[in-house]
Amino acid sequence: MPRPNHDVAGWALGGVNDYADEQDISRDEAHTELLRIALLEVGILPGCDKEEE
Repeated sequence: MPRPNHDVAGWALGGVNDYADEQDISRDEAHTELLRIALLEVGILPGCDKEEE
């Protein structure tokens, strides 16, 4: 999965890696899932359902 060309804080990347390990999913899946959760939380993706992807 391509990532934007910008710096991401080490603590954020570590959190994604920890989440991937806890959920037994790939790093790419963890990035996608956590970004979707964050966008839903701030209201950018209202009503977006994970099953619709």
